[in-house]
Amino acid sequence: MNRLALFGSLDPDTTAIYWEVINREIRQELGHLATASAIWHHHNGAELEALLSEGDWEGLGGLAAAAARSMADSGAQGLVLCGSPLNPLCGPVGRASGLYPICMVRAMAETIRRFRIHRVAALGIRLPREHKTWCDKLSPIKLVPTTAAETEWINEFAATFAPADEFSPSLLIEASRIASSLRSRGAQALVLASPRLQRLFPDTVDGPMVPVFDAVEIHARAAAVWALKGRRTAPRSSLATAAR
Repeated sequence: MNRLALFGSLDPDTTAIYWEVINREIRQELGHLATASAIWHHHNGAELEALLSEGDWEGLGGLAAAAARSMADSGAQGLVLCGSPLNPLCGPVGRASGLYPICMVRAMAETIRRFRIHRVAALGIRLPREHKTWCDKLSPIKLVPTTAAETEWINEFAATFAPADEFSPSLLIEASRIASSLRSRGAQALVLASPRLQRLFPDTVDGPMVPVFDAVEIHARAAAVWALKGRRTAPRSSLATAAR
């Protein structure tokens, strides 16, 4: 099995999702006692968030590259930067460390193409560089832009809502309105860049016509598939079943 190097994330809930999904995929292939071969550098999320808020991509990249080189020296082979905000650094950190970069947006693009979808709306993207990475690496799949008001509402929910918080039905009503509007503007699917948005956009929305893809789960599945490629027998890829 190939050994994974995981860095991040900004959110402990996201960290848990990566580990759960990766090992679920490994167990499906190798049996219920199997786990991934992995090294994890879980940096202080508050420090990562501060660097992102300051737009200090050089500092953040240097920190991630140092962690990745350390994991490579310990035998890691594939790089997973956990969460969409760190995704713009995947290529540079992979080159700096010699690790194979397992890119979130490329995994997402592969999945979307299997569904023959050509236009999506990505929700939960906060940063200009993060947005550019999604646009560039999804191409030729097009991003349907959200309005400034939609972006602000969605990102505020992702930043402040905790799993234990009371969930108002009015939130689902507003989420449904946004999904319907995006569909009318050409979106064939929704991509959730933040796993916290699952509460707002469960399964399919606006009827069965708008599928919802969870980018973190798909990224984690891609990491598991890549890890399993270290075996002589190629694994069954489950990426095509990632639309919820």
